[in-house]
Amino acid sequence: MRRLLLIEDEDVIRRALKRLLERKQFRVTDVDTIEAAEATPLKSFDVVLVDLRLPGAPGTDIIDAVAPTPVVVMTSHASVRSAVDVMQTGASDYIAKPFDHDELLLVLERAMQRDRLAIRVSALERDLAQQIASSRCVTGTTLESLAMSISGATATDGAASESALRCFLHGPPGSGREGVARAVHAASAHAEGPLIVLDVASADDHVAVLANTQEGAPESPELRAARHGTLVIRYPELIGADMQEALAHRLDADHAHLCCISSNSLDQLVLEKRLAPFFASLFNAEQQHKIPALSERPDDVIACAQRVAELTARRYGRPAPTLDVRLENWLRTRPWPGEVPELEALIAMSVANSDTATLNLSDLAGTTAASGSALSLDEYFRWFVEFHQSSLSETELASRLGISRKALWERRQRSGLLRPTE
Repeated sequence: MRRLLLIEDEDVIRRALKRLLERKQFRVTDVDTIEAAEATPLKSFDVVLVDLRLPGAPGTDIIDAVAPTPVVVMTSHASVRSAVDVMQTGASDYIAKPFDHDELLLVLERAMQRDRLAIRVSALERDLAQQIASSRCVTGTTLESLAMSISGATATDGAASESALRCFLHGPPGSGREGVARAVHAASAHAEGPLIVLDVASADDHVAVLANTQEGAPESPELRAARHGTLVIRYPELIGADMQEALAHRLDADHAHLCCISSNSLDQLVLEKRLAPFFASLFNAEQQHKIPALSERPDDVIACAQRVAELTARRYGRPAPTLDVRLENWLRTRPWPGEVPELEALIAMSVANSDTATLNLSDLAGTTAASGSALSLDEYFRWFVEFHQSSLSETELASRLGISRKALWERRQRSGLLRPTE
């Protein structure tokens, strides 16, 4: 049953509203002043219905006390000005007296629905933050500084530039390109808006891009949402030149925050005629940025390893292990052909199989302290797929492994690694 706090000083109106709301399956607590309301368990209600004019303090004074519970304000002085004033105080909605019963119920339901949606979005964002792989997180690495530089954030006050922000990120798959794009968005003037990632290699996203290139077709929801945030396009060279040009026309000045990701530089793609010149003209030379391979960033190797160790230990309800000095040296000097996903898979599997306070070379899956021998690529492949297949699609697995979906399917067949549902 939905719990409602009713604050109304006129007895006749308060009793009538209480009867109406109880018939509509609300559990109503009714009081006549803000002071009386403060004596109730304010954080236990699903919605608050309050009169604007009350003896003592105005009804809007309850808003901060019950936040984030939605508050609907009743007023006898309906006007544009009063409505604006009420909403500026943080009310979820308002309703003018006299009102229709159905109208009141609709306003209350709408306020609770918005609140439920906000709670759901917040929960999904927390869940997403926990699920984002290390290869998409650059906090504490040298790539974080690059992202801050691209975003235009200053080191003194953290203020983000309002000017058009565009960047073309290229480097090895799994090196952290999308992580940089996410960090750029988070530090930009559009950080409060959505981050829309279109992976052209994905069938669904390819269709979404195609929809935006049809003459006379309406703008897709993805592009429309990106107007207020940042649009990230992975591998734009995988769509045809005509589609690239049509899409570039769609990406007008309103799409100020645009980022493209590829394995090759913009100049190389144009030289090989894999990227249309008109699309390439969306970026200038200063907006191209190479993401170095992980092996070229030894300090980042340790930062990533520590983060994965902490996240994995937390997943198993254990304290985060520290990294032994010999292990750190081994990690720093390894070539990492599989980039961050390879490092992530190795550390995650090792922490999962060990409950020691310090992670040593001997704790690494597939290695020994005596020889320091590393996992074979086949072993890494098996561990990576088994560890991530429950949370990643085949397209995402292939992308993070740096191989095609066909190559992933073939290696699955050879290794007997079918998905559990198959």
